Amino acid sequence: MTQSIFKMNVNYKDILIWLNSLNLSNKKILNLMHNIDNFEELFFLPKKGLMDLGLLNESDIDYMIANRDIDKLNWTKAYYNKLNAKIMTIDDEDYPYYLKNIPNPPAILYRKGDILEQDNLAIAIVGSRKITDYGREAVKYLASEIAKLGITIVSGMADGTDSIAHKEALRNGGRTIAVMGTGIDIIYPSKNKSLAAEIEQNGSIITEFPANMKGLPYNFPRRNRIISGLSLGVLIVEAKEKSGSLITASYAAEQGREVFAVPGNINSLYSKGSNKLIQDGAKLVMKVDDILEEIMELHELISTMKDKKVYDISDDANKIIEIMQAGEVTLEEIISASSFDIIKIQKVLAELELMDIIKATSRGTYILKL
Repeated sequence: MTQSIFKMNVNYKDILIWLNSLNLSNKKILNLMHNIDNFEELFFLPKKGLMDLGLLNESDIDYMIANRDIDKLNWTKAYYNKLNAKIMTIDDEDYPYYLKNIPNPPAILYRKGDILEQDNLAIAIVGSRKITDYGREAVKYLASEIAKLGITIVSGMADGTDSIAHKEALRNGGRTIAVMGTGIDIIYPSKNKSLAAEIEQNGSIITEFPANMKGLPYNFPRRNRIISGLSLGVLIVEAKEKSGSLITASYAAEQGREVFAVPGNINSLYSKGSNKLIQDGAKLVMKVDDILEEIMELHELISTMKDKKVYDISDDANKIIEIMQAGEVTLEEIISASSFDIIKIQKVLAELELMDIIKATSRGTYILKL
């Protein structure tokens, strides 16, 4: 009799919360979902019944039985409710469309904030945590232009590229989604707590990991498949030869998403991975049009780009821009490469700064803002 009362208190979503809290792999959870008609029965089956399913090994089954506690399950649900965290399953109507159609889609997601239908038009921006001045300007420029078009920006809320991309989306009145490699109650890095709170109000922070899960190294590659899965394309801005961003690019290719990369200094460690992506076939990006023209769902936004203000740039200015394509330069290097006198160069540099095409750094050098 007691068991039947328990059964009335355990539903489909409860089973997913329970299995996820045991850190059972997502693939195993999906396999159970697809092969058990009465999914709720899983909480009550004896060991023999679980073994007879032929879907789990004995150690998984023993761990499930040892942690089959209705009071703990109810406490876990109450904890998510206290956090104001919403729980979404793959069978819910509001589950992100593109994410649902990747290999190994998350069976369950925890989120703060909302995911809207308009978030199906999304671009992921990822890159180095230790970003250079050039990379920073590239992210700020591209993320702001993407956000202004009403395209949602997806990233991982890490230091460097991710945080800048989220902030630029918010600064330009856009929406952004942060995919975490921790539980919904653990913001990593902790200094991004205020950023996370702002994202909640203008997008969503989401994770497939259960509450109290810390940022373990192997969580982040799993997280990266969700970043690409939510997006129509992935833009890589600066990446070392061995980088988590390249894992995201790999997932994107596997999922049939477009892969984009910003070209970088050939001598920079932080551009070796992204430049290699371009060598291997990623689309080189210098402006937002380069992204829009590759993604059918975004083609209608191309006309919007034509309304952007176009500057009449002089031949002298174009000459200096060409010099700066190689990366950060000093005034002396510009003089040497251009043969212009210093008065002309200073005049042209001032014009380019006013046009927001270049930026003077604190070191007395100049870099393109793309």
